[in-house]
Amino acid sequence: MESFRIPDLNGPRYRKTQQEVCSDEFYKTLCKKFPKVEMLGKTVVAKYIKEFNELTTQAIIDNRDGVELLESLGNIFIANCRVPEKENVDYAKSKKYGVKVFHKNWDTEGRIGKIMYTNYGAKYRLKDSSMWIFKPCRKFSRESSKAFRLNWMNYMEITKNEKISALISRHVAKKDHLKKSTAEGISEYNEFDLNS
Repeated sequence: MESFRIPDLNGPRYRKTQQEVCSDEFYKTLCKKFPKVEMLGKTVVAKYIKEFNELTTQAIIDNRDGVELLESLGNIFIANCRVPEKENVDYAKSKKYGVKVFHKNWDTEGRIGKIMYTNYGAKYRLKDSSMWIFKPCRKFSRESSKAFRLNWMNYMEITKNEKISALISRHVAKKDHLKKSTAEGISEYNEFDLNS
C-alpha cells in the first residue's frame, strides 16, 4: 500500500473567477435587445433562467439520449464509461487511514457516468464551434451522479476509442428515419380499410 500525504488545506489556492448567470451586464444587453424584458425586472428574469436550467437538467437525466439545446448549440447527455486508467483517489478515506484508497465504483460495476457535450451534430454549425465548452454546475453534476448510480444501465455506453460525433450522427439519423416513417405511415393510413 502506498502511503498518503495529507494535503495542506491552508495552503495557497487558485480560484477561478465566478460568473453569475444573470449578471448586470447580461441584463442590460438583454433589455437593449428586447425592451419589454425591463418590465419584468432582473429577479424575474433570473427566476426564469433558473427554472429553465432545472427543467433542462431533469430532461437530461431522464432521457437516455440527452437533450438537444436551443438555437442548435449542441447536445448534452450522460454517458456510461469504463473507469479511467488514472488514479481516482478517495481523499476522505485516504486521509482517515493514511494510505491511498481508490474509488472502485462498486455500485455501478466499475462504471462512471460522464456528462458529455458536443456541438458536432448540430444542424447549423456555429462559427468557432470547437471553442465552445460546457461546464456543469455543482447541483447538476451531483444530481446526475445520483441518477447514474440508480440507473447506470439505462445510459449510452461509450467505449474508449469511440467518437462522440459518430454517436450523435447515428442518433440524429435514427430520429430522422423515425420521423419519416411516421409521416409515411400517417399519409397511407385509411381508417375505413379494415384489412390494413
